[in-house]
Amino acid sequence: MKSICIKENLAVLEETSLKEYP
Repeated sequence: MKSICIKENLAVLEETSLKEYP
């Protein structure tokens, strides 16, 4: 369960980083 949450959080961080730093 935790591993899935971590993967989801990483995906969100990657999306936000791409939006902030295109």
